[in-house]
Amino acid sequence: MIDEGRIAEADRNELAEVVKWFDRILPGGCVFGSRLPARAIFWFKASHHEIVQRAWQLVNLLKRHEMPIEMIKTDRPGRVVYEDEMQIAAVPWSVTPG
Repeated sequence: MIDEGRIAEADRNELAEVVKWFDRILPGGCVFGSRLPARAIFWFKASHHEIVQRAWQLVNLLKRHEMPIEMIKTDRPGRVVYEDEMQIAAVPWSVTPG
């Protein structure tokens, strides 16, 4: 979006602010540098209202620029391999052919 010049300055500034917020608030190297399984998927916790609000801010910004967005909800994310107050990382349960 930015590289293609498809975003106005105001939206570019908003995007930069939201990304900077996520970079500041989410754990970095200690989590991502750890030995999490390659298949681990990070999920935001619905109970952490501020992170959900910021995620929706990002979604709305991306939708304005026709970027594809998909929201996935689950009560069974898989085997949890990392957790903090805002998110979990889980390895999906194996799918058994039935």
